[in-house]
Amino acid sequence: MPSKYVVTPIESGCYYHIFNRGVDKQNVFFCKEDYELFTIKMEYYLNPVCDILAFTLIPNHYHLLIKVNEDICPMEFLHQFKRFIICYTGIINNRLKRSGNLFTKPFRRVKVFNDEYLRNLILYIHLNPQNHEVISDYSIYEHSSFRLYLKSNSKSKYDWIIKEYFNDLENFIYCHSQKLDENKLKDLTIE
Repeated sequence: MPSKYVVTPIESGCYYHIFNRGVDKQNVFFCKEDYELFTIKMEYYLNPVCDILAFTLIPNHYHLLIKVNEDICPMEFLHQFKRFIICYTGIINNRLKRSGNLFTKPFRRVKVFNDEYLRNLILYIHLNPQNHEVISDYSIYEHSSFRLYLKSNSKSKYDWIIKEYFNDLENFIYCHSQKLDENKLKDLTIE
């Protein structure tokens, strides 16, 4: 089970659940534009070093499922991730006339060890806004990758994930509509 006191090392070519929340559980997204800014900066800084396979942004925290690129050394990934968070934090701090950390340190990460784990993690990430009662229906939540999966085409990474882990889009949607077994997720996160 992950510990908030032990930092999981990053390895090239591996999948990770990355998550973090605001300092003192405070919000890190204050308006719609903040969610958009975070997503833009996330893609800008992280796409060169990893594939972002799923994400959700909640007012006081975020969840990402990523696969670190095979040809990227772990330090390069960590450097890019740090730049991403510093950039987002700087913009928010400047706008809100505040200083200091926006997120707790270090960001938490859990290595994904098998296919069932990965599949359940995708469901967990997409259902997170509904589980936290941010919205009553996860499928219409704007700040999640769920809707990107629905728009996927045969050339997108989302289509590959749907085929590999859910067989087809219909089953992907069906799996999301089922009650998630929280016991399968105890080792996935610290909440």
